[in-house]
Amino acid sequence: MLFHKNNTGKRLAALTLCGLFVLQTPAVPAMAAETLTVQEQGFYRSDGTKLEGAVAKGVTISKYQNQAGAIDWDAVKADGVTFAMIRIGYLNDPDPYFRENMEGAISHGIRVGVFLYSMALDEETARQEAQFVLEQIRGYKISYPVAYDVESKYLLDNGKTPQELANQTNVFCKAIADAGYRPMLYGNNQWLTNYVDVSQVPYDIWYARYGTNGEFQNRKIWQFTETGSVAGITGNVCIEASYYDYPELAAGNTGNATYTVGSYVNAGPGVGVPASSATRETPEAGASTDTRPGPSAQEEQQQKSSESPVQTAGQDESQLTKSPSEQ
Repeated sequence: MLFHKNNTGKRLAALTLCGLFVLQTPAVPAMAAETLTVQEQGFYRSDGTKLEGAVAKGVTISKYQNQAGAIDWDAVKADGVTFAMIRIGYLNDPDPYFRENMEGAISHGIRVGVFLYSMALDEETARQEAQFVLEQIRGYKISYPVAYDVESKYLLDNGKTPQELANQTNVFCKAIADAGYRPMLYGNNQWLTNYVDVSQVPYDIWYARYGTNGEFQNRKIWQFTETGSVAGITGNVCIEASYYDYPELAAGNTGNATYTVGSYVNAGPGVGVPASSATRETPEAGASTDTRPGPSAQEEQQQKSSESPVQTAGQDESQLTKSPSEQ
């Protein structure tokens, strides 16, 4: 989930998305970095566990990686990374390194998807967020999904129900799909289980859960660690395992393609491939739905839980990250 500062602007330190600079506290032990090794036989975690069904290795990239040090995209690619989910930011508040990261990844043959952190309190704002995303990605070859993250206590503090968050997600995703891109919902286990009615969301899931398996309905990407180590990236980074490599998007969509939800044929756990001709209309809204060195993810989650942030232009946002205690 994304952590962001409250409206007082006070933070313990500058956050880094899945890798931030924060002063270590003696009471908080450092978490060991995880890796994902790509071999001819498959994808293996640091403990030797094979990720059955995984087909691609990815990373999550935001300004926090850039602030930690320049990204060596050649080294990233050589470490087996074939896709990157790149942070756009908030509505009207883009990540200052967004274009640099998009161009760096694409120019080195790494496929890209993007994600936006939502602060929408109504469907019209969710629609505006989608239009903002489309403006930001125009002209880039998007070959992985466009993801939507609604993990914010601010939304809960403002009374958003699981049904309402599902509706807003569908509004956002439908606008993205109508523009020809493949939409996706990002969330950790706690949020997808309790705060968003995912039975109402017929879109791909980018599932974040650490220290256990990554099974979840319609899961296409699993974010399995917040303390990943990848060559070419300074500090921790979230590592992703994709269970569907989006072959229909491989050439890169610049907004001219078509995408229709539904009519899938099964292609393994948590994946679906559009059938050749039979399609159905995208459902309307409401139709039958962590990371860094320094303080632990649990400590960061506790800090976030006390905040009810109001989005302001230029605010210092946070990052995709979860607490292991949520699992």
